Amino acid sequence: MPEPADHTIIIGGGVIGLSVAYHLGKLGAERVLLLERNELTGGTSWHAAGIVGPLRASRHLTALAEYAVELFPALEAETGQALGYKTTGGFFLAQRPERLIELRRLQAIGEMHGLRTEMMTPAQVAARFACIHTRDLAGALWVEKDGQINPVDLCMAYAKGAKAAGVEIREHAGVAELVVNRKRPHRRRVEAVVLDTGERIDCATVVNCAGLWAREVANLAAVAAPLQAVEHCYAVTEPVPELPQPFPVVRDLDSGIYLKEDVGRLVFGAFEAGAKVWHHHGVDPRQSFLTLEDDMEHAAPMMAAAINRIPALRTAGLQRFMTGPESFTPDTLPLIGRAPEADNFFVAAGFNSTGILSSAGVGKALADWIVRGAPRADMTETDIARFDALDNDAAFLAARSPEAVHNQFAMHWPFKQFQTGRGRRRSVWHAQLADAGAVFGEVGGWERPLWFAQPGEARSIDPSHARQNWWPCAEREAKMLARSGALFDLSPFAKWSVCGADAARVLQNLCSNDIAVEPGGVVHTLMLNADAGIEAELTVTRLSAQRFLLVSAAANRARDRRWIARHLPASCDVAVTDVTGQFAVAGLMGPASRECMAHLFAEGAACFSDEAFPFARSKPLDFRGADIRASRLSFAGELGWELYIPVEVAPDFYAHLARAMAAFDVGHAGLFCLDACRLEKGYPHWGDDMGPRDSPLQANLMSAVKLRKAEFIGRQALLAHQQRRPDRQLLLFEVQAERPLLLRDEPVYRDGRPVGATTSGGLGFRTGKALSFASIRADGLSRAQLLGASYEISIAGERFGLRPLETAPYDPQGKKMKGAAGGRRGA
Repeated sequence: MPEPADHTIIIGGGVIGLSVAYHLGKLGAERVLLLERNELTGGTSWHAAGIVGPLRASRHLTALAEYAVELFPALEAETGQALGYKTTGGFFLAQRPERLIELRRLQAIGEMHGLRTEMMTPAQVAARFACIHTRDLAGALWVEKDGQINPVDLCMAYAKGAKAAGVEIREHAGVAELVVNRKRPHRRRVEAVVLDTGERIDCATVVNCAGLWAREVANLAAVAAPLQAVEHCYAVTEPVPELPQPFPVVRDLDSGIYLKEDVGRLVFGAFEAGAKVWHHHGVDPRQSFLTLEDDMEHAAPMMAAAINRIPALRTAGLQRFMTGPESFTPDTLPLIGRAPEADNFFVAAGFNSTGILSSAGVGKALADWIVRGAPRADMTETDIARFDALDNDAAFLAARSPEAVHNQFAMHWPFKQFQTGRGRRRSVWHAQLADAGAVFGEVGGWERPLWFAQPGEARSIDPSHARQNWWPCAEREAKMLARSGALFDLSPFAKWSVCGADAARVLQNLCSNDIAVEPGGVVHTLMLNADAGIEAELTVTRLSAQRFLLVSAAANRARDRRWIARHLPASCDVAVTDVTGQFAVAGLMGPASRECMAHLFAEGAACFSDEAFPFARSKPLDFRGADIRASRLSFAGELGWELYIPVEVAPDFYAHLARAMAAFDVGHAGLFCLDACRLEKGYPHWGDDMGPRDSPLQANLMSAVKLRKAEFIGRQALLAHQQRRPDRQLLLFEVQAERPLLLRDEPVYRDGRPVGATTSGGLGFRTGKALSFASIRADGLSRAQLLGASYEISIAGERFGLRPLETAPYDPQGKKMKGAAGGRRGA
């Protein structure tokens, strides 16, 4: 909790900032100050539609959103402020059969959260609400707990509750500067906020809830908050006679529009294709309640779609047409959490037109994070640390944002890729891989090969909720890998050099495993939080007594940097350097990898025997005078090496490697193949199968923990957890279905009762099995009892049997790779 001598300062008096203030007050936080440049609600909150839809696209997002349904009535009773909150129910309409599959998957999430959902035929929709045109519909999803609220009244209630709890709110208090302490590069902090009047306010914590202006506020602290505003419009009709009451929230997904009722009138807006980017250049920052010039031609498709869906609109006049700016993020998920670049700087912005709904859960989560040091909710999906400075580029944001807007209601196809703003991060081998047939996808901001196509094969993902067109390619690669070998481009791995006299001591405190190994040793480890939750998964290679190389998944680079930086002692001899861009990484895997290594390096075949180069060991090798580090590891479960090649020699090395591959029938393979292989080896993936709320006991990763070593972060909590059975367990299942499409968030049942959901899944091409990880309630059962129980999975409304697997279905003893324990890592 912040020291009482300094303020917790919230910047922004919209619905998010006010909710954070309210929830901090409820937790008893002292000296909380909210600063609003103009008037409360004067940004985007005042013109929000006020839709309250708790069912979101994932379990974690739904858990965050559904708190609003609980809080809003309680807030009204507490403050005496009428909110206009009512439960109306709502529809997700589908015009295409494929959309119905998406909605059935969404319904499953709703059922897990008790939202009382129902799939309906067009006839059932028409029978319940005759005013809705249904002849062009394939069906709909009904959500009983949908509703609506008056956004301004909600803001005033938050403000009332916050003030009653001792929070100070100051309007007309613009922030001109953030004073950043840069004395410790790895733990930069905002020391003070300077107002446009020149007043300086010292702070313990800053929370950036500045909405449209959050990117600019973040820039004051050199923090990346990728946001771009677009012109968002909606229309309000004159009163429409004989509207049913309550009128449901209507989301006509395939038309890209939404509708709701407002005192006998209808409000409708759109998440259209080709949204117009809006820049604030030249706009007076003191201007509140900003509106933009209406563009009726641009809005014409929205108007036509609304009239089609509610025919009564043909004769209804327009009372008001509203166009205002609304900010969107590159992936249409909010930016929430502690910034990687500054230890005490939090962000809650970029809500993609869902700020009213999100305010309750986000305010509660951030207040927990600030006061208690960690949120109780799982915030992995929305963590701002998924982005970095490159994602904050203005040209990229302008290119991506129209697609992000449309993505709100567009079909959410499995494995869907954004088409705009691509090619920003490429490995040094990108051109060579493209020549070899690579089909690239954006993963963690990098262009990475998903699969390699042969002449005449698909070079893009064919949208489908059933058989995937890339399955035959990934299957060919997996079988080639097992037969002879494959090369994976692992260059995007996040790589850190940790050096100094105190490096070993600091890493021992950070890591759950024992990194006190001889130089050349490679250790698979976790980093835990104080509650023993898994904050990171990585490998640590000891290069010398005082030098270490840390490697983790590409997508976790900024997040891992944040965690390491926050836990460096104030005075220690440790230098942490990001060396990601200094090395290309080749994953050379498969039975022929040893022959390839002997062909590549002058050390000769004897150097790569099991005796001379055992598993989980690392050596420097000579390639034409350049040092290349080879580590014997394998995420794919085959004999193999990871090769760390300085980028300046990487092109020459690849040419040499390609000749060796051709000589030994080793080909290329992509991420889809690699993910299938890790499932067959039973390797969970951080961010999907485990995260900060999962202990190693729950994730079945005690192999990466050494409780016998000296104290490390999370050790005491883990010892306490050992005294009782885990309340949840991550299990690997074989799905008893013929090549199903397995994603995540599919409900799992034990003896007919819901007990959890899948976290990831897919086809194992070497074993021919369909596999899913699932986090399930233990209900007091031992692991043996859990493995012996009867399970089912629901996939888009259809149930199939599940067989829990005690061991990995592929090479469970690790004989192919000579001991899997201690060597795995996500890609």
